[in-house]
Amino acid sequence: MSRGIVIRLFLVLCLALMTVPATVSSAFAEQPSAPSLFVPASDDKIAGQIDGKISLARQLARQGMADRAIQELDTLIPQVRAKGTLHQLMEALNLYGSLYIPFPHSVDQGTMATNNKVRSLRLLPPDRGKNSLSEALEIARREGDLVMAASILNNIGTLHWTRTKYKEASHHYRESVRLARQTGDKELLGAALANQGRLYVSAGSYVEAVKSLEESGQIWLDRPDSTAKGEALIGIGQSFRRLAGSFGNNGSAYRKHAVSALSEAARSARSSNDSRLMSYSAGYLGGLVDENGERDKALVLTREALFHAQMINSPELLCLWQWQLGRILNDSGEKDASIAAYRMAVRSLQALRRSIKPEAFYSAVSFREMVEPVYLGFIELLLNRSRVDAEPAERERLLREVQITVENLRTEELQDYFKDNCLGDLRGMGQGQQPGPTAVIYLISMPTRLEILMNLPSGPQHFTTDVTAEQISLQARELTTLVSSSSSGNYLHLANKLYTLIIRPIEEVLKQQKIEHLVFVPDGILRTVPMAVLHDGKQFLISRYTISTTQGLQLINQAPRTYSEHQEILLAGISKSINDFPALPSVQDEVTGIQSLFRGKTLLNESFVKDSLEKEFEQKPYSYVHLATHGEFAGDMHNMFILAWDGLITFEQFDKFIRPTRYRNEPIELLTLSACKTAAGDDRAVLGLAGIAVKAGAKSTLATLWEISDEVTAQLVQKFYNYLKQPRTSKASALQKAQMEIMQSHSHPYYWSPFLLIGNWL
Repeated sequence: MSRGIVIRLFLVLCLALMTVPATVSSAFAEQPSAPSLFVPASDDKIAGQIDGKISLARQLARQGMADRAIQELDTLIPQVRAKGTLHQLMEALNLYGSLYIPFPHSVDQGTMATNNKVRSLRLLPPDRGKNSLSEALEIARREGDLVMAASILNNIGTLHWTRTKYKEASHHYRESVRLARQTGDKELLGAALANQGRLYVSAGSYVEAVKSLEESGQIWLDRPDSTAKGEALIGIGQSFRRLAGSFGNNGSAYRKHAVSALSEAARSARSSNDSRLMSYSAGYLGGLVDENGERDKALVLTREALFHAQMINSPELLCLWQWQLGRILNDSGEKDASIAAYRMAVRSLQALRRSIKPEAFYSAVSFREMVEPVYLGFIELLLNRSRVDAEPAERERLLREVQITVENLRTEELQDYFKDNCLGDLRGMGQGQQPGPTAVIYLISMPTRLEILMNLPSGPQHFTTDVTAEQISLQARELTTLVSSSSSGNYLHLANKLYTLIIRPIEEVLKQQKIEHLVFVPDGILRTVPMAVLHDGKQFLISRYTISTTQGLQLINQAPRTYSEHQEILLAGISKSINDFPALPSVQDEVTGIQSLFRGKTLLNESFVKDSLEKEFEQKPYSYVHLATHGEFAGDMHNMFILAWDGLITFEQFDKFIRPTRYRNEPIELLTLSACKTAAGDDRAVLGLAGIAVKAGAKSTLATLWEISDEVTAQLVQKFYNYLKQPRTSKASALQKAQMEIMQSHSHPYYWSPFLLIGNWL
């Protein structure tokens, strides 16, 4: 991973300091309150109680307990409306609105600052924050309260910035700066200028950025030491750090500004004895001097940051600085120490995820920018170490740790997709000896190579293919584009190229160990490639092996398939055109053919409505669920749907319908989605297919990557169920035989390759 990418990824976890909160300074806060809304302002007791509760909410937010702060304000604001002053209402609404500003880890990848709220982050309705801030601003303007108006405008600007509405953000920041100058409130002006400067950096307006940041920095340098001062200077330092990175070797002047701001922040933090700020300032300064090549100094500062993080037991800070320590140690050639640091960073990341609400963690911490890089960095170090360790036992131990780490990474990714920690409850259910002559193939795409970890009955083995992530992504996309169109040709060339990259290195081992089934655990764009279509120059991979795919073994219920005359199937489908969706006339034949093989219930066309589907899941433990209807899986689970007669079944609805099946002794053996498709080229869409079975407690899912002729679909799935009905025939074997039969009459992979068996293959 390049140094530039690492720096961008490093600057992602938190944002609150870079977005300097504009609060009313104590000098202005002590001014007499505005007239009361409903009671005389002379009621000092009520006013004091309200002021105390607002201060409590502000303190809770500063300590990282934003959820509790919101709860306090939810109760307090109606009381303020009834008995408080206009000034108190503005203050409460401004604070309330600021707590609903989301954390845009993907908006500004080069920015990072401390985040007081990370422990209690959550998916918040941003309109609630906007409405509160708008109401507060309206009152401030009506009352002529310039100080409060400047503070509110600053927060509204930040809200727009998090939504990438830079023009609106710039307007509100400019207004905040203008009003702050009028009032003479230096801290308010410093906060607004810092945010304005950060916005200019993001927009590439570097001259304006420097002007705003330098003025803000000078204001804060002249202020007494305080938490607000330390936070602001760290934010300014990070903005200058970004500027330096934008100018490369010509950014030395900005780098000096960054060092100066961060050093002063560290001094201020020590003066106020704020361990959190001492940790951030030391850590950021360590990262900055490391960029300058001062590794010894960087190590000292990073370890100092870790010490302060340990003092306040902050998993987010521990993860951040352990990750940084691991990179610095690796660059210094201290490989074993680097591995240890990365191992601790992974554990801290897991601890952070466990310590806060799942929707909070996954909305605050970007999987692509924070979670995945930490895991992949650790995996890369372990693999490199295994290459140089000649001791077989130690090499196997390292590869086993790689396997566990990849499994954990894939589970984290699925949890990120669904914003749900409950998937982690299934960890370990699939661990143990994998059944039969099976090879589990983990494909790990690194920037300059493809790592292939293979778990075999004899133990793990590791192979490397020299191909960049960009090259393999391009080839995967091209192949998928060709095979997903029935009119395309020349797909064999690309199918052979990917075979050479993925299968050729492991081909001899597969033969020697007489492997019959391949379980692929791919990552990224390789998830969108139907592995059955890989071609060795003579035949497709599906001709030699049964194939399945999974997000990870620990998410699979590996129990063998049960055979019983009492097993029943729930069939639901739509063959007619409805709601602008075209007819699927062969669904009728598909359903009829499957009905002849299994007992069960059929919901076809008008009878396939949401309520009926929900009732069937509630009333009976079906072994097989077959849905033959339009549907789509997308990169965002909120865009997933399955078509019923009375409308679209969203993922949330389907999850609710199928939830009762999770807790039965006999789980769903197979969930089939025979006419659904995934969003073209969207590797995260395949996570939806993988996760829907896990969420439902189903052992396996059979689905398609793209829509094909409903006639061919009907033929293939009927053949699949015919084979599946035979004793001692695995799902993977039944699918292979059905695909091979269809291949005889429809040779183009468009017709037979998009069918994926996900999960349990037995």
